[in-house]
Amino acid sequence: MKKILKKIFKKLRIYFTHGLDSKLDKLTMLHANLLSIQHKQLYRQQLMGGGGE
Repeated sequence: MKKILKKIFKKLRIYFTHGLDSKLDKLTMLHANLLSIQHKQLYRQQLMGGGGE
């Protein structure tokens, strides 16, 4: 029983240290890319037509 619990805790630790970190990194990169695209679009709008003011 003790070995089974050790295995489970080991898998959980690996998931939370490696798996979750890599998913958070991917999410952060997607967010950064989205912000970059939004900033480029806003810049183009301001450059072409005054930004809708």
